[in-house]
Amino acid sequence: MSLLELGALGELIGGAAIIVSLIYVGIQVRQNTMAQRLNTAHQMSEGLSDLYLFPASSDDLARIFIAGLTGEDALEGTDQMRFYGYLHKFY
Repeated sequence: MSLLELGALGELIGGAAIIVSLIYVGIQVRQNTMAQRLNTAHQMSEGLSDLYLFPASSDDLARIFIAGLTGEDALEGTDQMRFYGYLHKFY
């Protein structure tokens, strides 16, 4: 083999290596994206769970939550502050 042929063979091998490495990077990016989506969904699920459990943690908080949502009782003072604080965290 001449030097020219060896150079062409080296370029062919180098091109194939680049293609293989790009495929590998593509697979890694896709796996990372999937892991990030699953992590985000898990964090959202935990956050919603905390928000739903907060009013259920005591009878007083449940009463404030129901009164605030239905609007039947006008909330005043600390009850109003608790309800608005809850809504602020929720939204």
